[in-house]
Amino acid sequence: QYSNIYDLKNGKIYLHHFHDFDNYIELDLAEELAQGFHEINIPDLFPDNTDFNYTYITRITPQNNLLILVFLIIASFIYFISVIAWPAGWLIRRQDAHDFGPAVVDPGPGKLATAARLTGYLASMLALIFILVSARFPQIYQFGLPRLSIELGIIKAGLITSPTLIAILLIPMLVFCIIVWARKYWTTIGRIHYLLLSVTLIVNVILFWYWGFLLV
Repeated sequence: QYSNIYDLKNGKIYLHHFHDFDNYIELDLAEELAQGFHEINIPDLFPDNTDFNYTYITRITPQNNLLILVFLIIASFIYFISVIAWPAGWLIRRQDAHDFGPAVVDPGPGKLATAARLTGYLASMLALIFILVSARFPQIYQFGLPRLSIELGIIKAGLITSPTLIAILLIPMLVFCIIVWARKYWTTIGRIHYLLLSVTLIVNVILFWYWGFLLV
């Protein structure tokens, strides 16, 4: 977004904005430090840049597109239901097995269906956490995520890589979705839920790609 030329001898900074090398701002380091702590919005220092506005300001983001905002809210609800429902169902079956004996509890369709649920659960949890955290930092939808570095720490690095992990998990989920319907795993409502979750994640991953969140 910016190009900087530093005059180390004279303490000058020459700042160019978004490939516009006909206009620049000259900053005097001594003068800036003498003002104490202060913040400057760099784009406001320059004439209006059409390319910059198209790339970062007018792009489709939750801040300026109601449809995207509504989608993220609905998607968060779907992810939340997935994160809550599957563990709750497992706990209920386990309690029934304890109270009435394992013989009266439906063992389920097998390991493949369990793997499908675990994959969907992990993708839902990552997507839900990312959306909730991004609500605190909406500027990432305009300017992108920070680059990975050692200084970020494990938690921040995990958040930055989560869109890519979701995209990777989506691949086996789509395969599982076909198998679930072909073999009629779970109830009809359960299969519809898994299909709805998969479609929601597809749209979400497409938006992640549009916003530049995928590490490719």
